[in-house]
Amino acid sequence: MRDSIISTLYKNKGDRIDGNNYRGISLLCIAGKLFARVALYRLQKIAERVYPESQCGFRSNRSTVDMILSLRQLQERCKEQQQPLYIVFIDLTKALDLFSRDGIFKILPLLGCPPKFLNFIKSFEDASREPRTKVAIRDLLLADDVALVAHSAEKLQLLLNQFSDAWQASRLTSSLKKTKFMSQDNAATPAVTIKDYILEAVTQFTYLGSTTSNNNCLQVEIRKRIGKAATNMAKLSSRVWENKKLTTQTKVAVYRPCIVSTLLFGSESWTTYASKEKRLNIFHMRCLRRILSISWTDKVSNNKELARANIPSMFHPDKTAQIEVARSCVPDGGWANH
Repeated sequence: MRDSIISTLYKNKGDRIDGNNYRGISLLCIAGKLFARVALYRLQKIAERVYPESQCGFRSNRSTVDMILSLRQLQERCKEQQQPLYIVFIDLTKALDLFSRDGIFKILPLLGCPPKFLNFIKSFEDASREPRTKVAIRDLLLADDVALVAHSAEKLQLLLNQFSDAWQASRLTSSLKKTKFMSQDNAATPAVTIKDYILEAVTQFTYLGSTTSNNNCLQVEIRKRIGKAATNMAKLSSRVWENKKLTTQTKVAVYRPCIVSTLLFGSESWTTYASKEKRLNIFHMRCLRRILSISWTDKVSNNKELARANIPSMFHPDKTAQIEVARSCVPDGGWANH
């Protein structure tokens, strides 16, 4: 019941020969999934007592987009108030695999974990140390994408030193080549180090799938989002868009999750202008023309094109997503008063 089959998936980046560019997933039997889900639910209730506000991922109503929004808002506020901002993006190497389980088993009783439930969790861990791979409950251990921020290089260095000591005490290691340093706008670019290793200073960085720049400009992010969406369009060309056996309704149903979601990932955090919205909508309409087999010589208006596809303009989903984020940020009962 606790047996699992490990399958590897390519991360779609880096050399395919390098094993570090693959992610392992556990294929479990149904009974094993049920037990793991029950244990995970009970662990979540215990972990929620100690999670800080900054902890996102593996939590209800706290997605990675919340962290992207927080970073962009921090950049905007510092720019408005003309305050310096220094950021270090830390990449922890195989954090979910190297973290000390023994340390967690010592912490859980202090958080109120019942002894019987603790023994139940240990049984999964004990089994995973046998030659055969077993079910492992590890989703709640930690989030391994970290961004440390400070208004001065000295405070950032102090924070980084403390964080470095903490992760080494937990048997974690960081990928120094993937850990980057960024200073916003005209802020000075001092040397920031981890154990005498000088971190590379960058002007842009992909954080949680969204590209952030030192000038907080969305131009690079929108260009990359359009590029990724165009790549997905090309991959589905022969199987979907040019497949005459599929109806327009089916093609649009594929277009929404595969293309639109890629194009608008993280758009809840964007502060866009008309020119950038126009770029998104031009790409959106070009994709719909391909799906509907409409050529430029047909002289079909955008409104008719949207009506035939039964899909709104690109402006609509973008604004809706931002409204939903604003709604989630307002305390309960306070939305009606805004």
